[in-house]
Amino acid sequence: MKKKLIILGIDGTGLEMVNKQIDCMPTMKKLMGKSAWGVLKGTDISITAPLWISFQTGKDVFNHGITNFMLFDENLNEKFVDSNAIKDPTYYEILDNCGKKQFMMNMIFSKPAKIAGDMVCSWLTFDDETTELIHPKNLSEKFPKLKNYKVFPDNALTIKKRLKNHLEQLKTNNECFKEVYDKGDYDVYFYLMSNTDWIQHLAYEEIINDKKTGIVKNAKKILKEVDSTVKYVLDNMDDDTELVVVSDHGFKMYDGKFLINTWLYKNGYFKLSKEGKDVKEWKSNKKSMKINIRWLTKMVKSNPFLLKLSEPVYRLLSDLNFIDFEKREKIEWGESIAYCPSFVDGIVYINHNIKDKDKVVNDIISGLKKDFGDDIKAVDIREKINRNNAGDIWVSSEKYEFDSSIAKNSIIPGKRSFHDHEGFVFFYGKNVKPQKLPTKDIYDMMPTLLSMMDCPFPNDIDGKVIQEPFIKPLKEKKEKINFNNKKEMKNIIDDIKF
Repeated sequence: MKKKLIILGIDGTGLEMVNKQIDCMPTMKKLMGKSAWGVLKGTDISITAPLWISFQTGKDVFNHGITNFMLFDENLNEKFVDSNAIKDPTYYEILDNCGKKQFMMNMIFSKPAKIAGDMVCSWLTFDDETTELIHPKNLSEKFPKLKNYKVFPDNALTIKKRLKNHLEQLKTNNECFKEVYDKGDYDVYFYLMSNTDWIQHLAYEEIINDKKTGIVKNAKKILKEVDSTVKYVLDNMDDDTELVVVSDHGFKMYDGKFLINTWLYKNGYFKLSKEGKDVKEWKSNKKSMKINIRWLTKMVKSNPFLLKLSEPVYRLLSDLNFIDFEKREKIEWGESIAYCPSFVDGIVYINHNIKDKDKVVNDIISGLKKDFGDDIKAVDIREKINRNNAGDIWVSSEKYEFDSSIAKNSIIPGKRSFHDHEGFVFFYGKNVKPQKLPTKDIYDMMPTLLSMMDCPFPNDIDGKVIQEPFIKPLKEKKEKINFNNKKEMKNIIDDIKF
């Protein structure tokens, strides 16, 4: 039989969650005794977009240059990331070029398609119609359950009800994958389950502490459903199939929020104006009703109690397709020095018209150090990033969640949850020796997956092949790979019609 590889992604889940919720993730616990497993360290910027792109390309975030869901040019004009923004070869393009037949479901930023193979694109496409996500369109004729594929769970007024909707969506999508797994004849399968990340954004503290609430009860059902999909794959694997289960990051509790733009504004680095530039923090629906809540945002984010009270309500309303909230003050960029346009990644842009950028960068870094000590770290990334005009300074913290709003104070105290840097990886198969692995990096996955399928990987990546799990060492084939210069890869997208 031919060799097969199955990759299951469990988004945003650390080993701590697996261990704390072992009663509803028994398969994952059993895998610890049957597989090679360990911590998978994410990139410095622990956000879905750069993490899964590092997984795909084998490069650190500062090398592939995509730090967030949005890209900004020197005038702070935004563009939502899609597959065209990924300039480096991805592992699935190389597999395709090696003649490997693939099925991918919910791969981050996989649209527009770069391969001729079969896929259901991810939630980060903003297409409401399932048919617009399936490639090729007639794939659902072969696998009818794909017609039921749901991009997002239905909205609801309460967290408890939303979790029930998450479970319904997850079960539907799991059935889609199982049908493809049972009937398909692919060399490599990829399926990412995103709900594990989403539910922790809703109720991480309650879930990790296993509180006896209706919310946790519903969250456990989702974790059980994820675990059951892993079990299904394991129960139906043959001896020539290898399984990789991977998570891009975990979650942890922070001591509050750090508002970088509040600090920049108070220190005179940018100006606001009613007629200024409206820098978007997320892709807008042009058909939406626009509601100005700038004054309300400033008030809420100046009061920890109001912030905690309002977040569930805002999360609910912001998911409604017919409302586009305008939260940010407009910036007079032409008369400004520095600004952070993203709402999560901590990247500060210096106005390109500033003559002495070095001084500005040094002043901001030293100013943050003076005001916050080691709680806030700032790094000059101009020489690190060589793609996509991805900013000048990276501001981060292990103590505070990042926020780019403008409020009364730069720090909003109060316990809150957000991503940390530690996901996990499990390798299982007849060539795998069960063991606990030393910590690996998420960009190590790309060359490892390619080597598992006897394919080459680029010689300019940051990732290294993870050899420890394998009884028979993997053959490492480093090559210069640049699909942009290959005639056979000349924009395969041109021939692909969604």
